[in-house]
Amino acid sequence: MGTCKICGKNFGLMGGGSEPYTGHNLQVCNSCGEVLKKIDKVKNEDTQEVKDLFVSVMSMTDDADVKQILTDYSKSVISDSEKLVAITNESKEKAERAQNIEENFYDLEKAFKVTTGYDFEGYQIVDYKGIVSGDIVLGTGFISEFAASWSDAFGTTSNTFAGKMKTAKQKALKQLMANAMITGANAVIGIDFDYTMFGNNMLGVSANGTAVVIRKK
Repeated sequence: MGTCKICGKNFGLMGGGSEPYTGHNLQVCNSCGEVLKKIDKVKNEDTQEVKDLFVSVMSMTDDADVKQILTDYSKSVISDSEKLVAITNESKEKAERAQNIEENFYDLEKAFKVTTGYDFEGYQIVDYKGIVSGDIVLGTGFISEFAASWSDAFGTTSNTFAGKMKTAKQKALKQLMANAMITGANAVIGIDFDYTMFGNNMLGVSANGTAVVIRKK
């Protein structure tokens, strides 16, 4: 037998059961307990519904201590919920941006700026988006490797192998640009290339740089 800390109704053998309030062990009746459980259920899904539920449950009590407990918990829940909504929205925006980039990369590439240096003449950097990279692995093939060895033996240039390197660099750079665009950047500075030879005639090329937002001075 007891009294609900929220609505004031008696509960027990004849008045219903009790539910501990999440994190605070408030003794409440089944009806109020259902509201509290619903808040916990939807707190990461619908911020407005959480706010409405808290308003309704706050209106049922006159106990200052209980109101304070509910107020503190509501701030925590709503804050977490809003953060989750913000993260979810950001993820959706990135996914939509990535799709748009994939569909319109050729046009977007024309306006995108890249440099091995750290600035652009006539522009100023207004935001840094972080380090980005583009990684490509290509097979050099047995014939091209044999041709490269043959060319090295006679002191000539292996055009086949050089062509593979150029293709790999171009692909890695385009991947770098696409990844930078997803962050909202319109330029990349400090670009450099790293090369790795794997077994089975595989060539790895990594393009790295810092994604930035620039605008004309």
